[in-house]
Amino acid sequence: MDDLTTFDQAKDWLHSFVDFERRGFRRHFADVVNLDTIRALLSMLGSPHERFPSLHLAGTKGKGSTAALCEAALRAAGYRTGLYTSPHLLSMRERIRLNGVPVSEEQIVALVRQVQSAAESLRERPDLNPPTFFEIHTAMAFLAFAEAGVDIAVVETGLGGRLDATNVIVPLVTAITTVGRDHTDILGDSLPQIAREKAGIIKPGAPVCLGEQEPEVEDVILARAVEVGAPVRRAPRVRAVGRPRPLEPPDDGEPLPCAAQTVAIETGGGDWRVRLPLAGRHQWGNLGLAWTAVEALGEQGFPVKRRQFVAGVKSLRWPARLEVVQARPWVVLDCAHNVPSLRALAAALPASLRYRRLILVYGLSADKEIEAATQEIAPLAEAVVLTQAMVHRALWVSELARATWGAWRATPHLAWTVEEALQRARALADPEDCICVTGSVFVVGAALQALGMEVR
Repeated sequence: MDDLTTFDQAKDWLHSFVDFERRGFRRHFADVVNLDTIRALLSMLGSPHERFPSLHLAGTKGKGSTAALCEAALRAAGYRTGLYTSPHLLSMRERIRLNGVPVSEEQIVALVRQVQSAAESLRERPDLNPPTFFEIHTAMAFLAFAEAGVDIAVVETGLGGRLDATNVIVPLVTAITTVGRDHTDILGDSLPQIAREKAGIIKPGAPVCLGEQEPEVEDVILARAVEVGAPVRRAPRVRAVGRPRPLEPPDDGEPLPCAAQTVAIETGGGDWRVRLPLAGRHQWGNLGLAWTAVEALGEQGFPVKRRQFVAGVKSLRWPARLEVVQARPWVVLDCAHNVPSLRALAAALPASLRYRRLILVYGLSADKEIEAATQEIAPLAEAVVLTQAMVHRALWVSELARATWGAWRATPHLAWTVEEALQRARALADPEDCICVTGSVFVVGAALQALGMEVR
């Protein structure tokens, strides 16, 4: 497609490459995956990943939020930033952010045109795996950061760490959020096996910052840090200030409230308060880890003062993380998609919002631990509408119903599209209730689309 000029053409070309995020990761491919293809692609593009310093994050739960917190703090300190996260909710533009702003459609087109020839030639190489959607998008992000002259980039892994396409960078600092069971068919059946994959981002001499971990996970990470000579830094304790109260539904005509919380970070230099615009106790650990990573970057030449960190965090807008989008009834969107994140959501919902009944709109990807994940959230729901996203990786709603039928307190409702599921949930809900859309990033993205939300 040499005459590629529009965003739709760019999307079509990118989706001509296999997209494991949407199709699901095939085990036989996992057995042969390596970094050879992404390295070859970046080499053909002039090695843009070597032209900016970076912070690299991996983990099972909270790595996107932690990455966003770090980027916001660095930007508040005056640095030109890049942020690379995945997957996206509404548009692939969200994956690459410059100074906090998603790249434009025109920038996507320009980046695709730059990588197109190299990617097409690699697709024909018999000695390499064909490039994937994620690998090409990773190369595009690194190009965007290099060309924009960012001072520093915050890069989130896609899957795992050791063999993730982002793991070609040599970061100043690495950070690992809480590691739990997810992608077990790819990363391993046990927590230590999964931890070994996540710990693969740790680099010689670069400080590694640790979020809260199970002992068996921490042992693996610490062993890797010792092996490569990486100093270890632990996140400080974060606690609530005062006695947090759930938000009350606003009266008609009143603005939608923000489920923010005031917390204190406990450090050797004394406790200090932060206004955290992300709801839920699980975000405390993400905040503490973000400060630890930013503090470590300060020792590598990127100082951030506390007041700048506080200002950056306060300004953060990170969609679909226990995000309230409507009231009476509450409509809440959360990207929880595995056992640890659904457990955190189950704790956060009643602590954050006052409601009478919880009505779930729930859909999962087929490669998740379906029964275990559902058991985390099902006891809270008075009613549930089971649904699916329109991606290959989605678990069909009929299969989801069969696998989870006995977990629900009431007979599930079924909807073949997320838009229909939202309509069903609204019909079930009273003004004092809460509708929560969760279970899959793709389900939440479809809900955002159905609600007419724009890329933020």
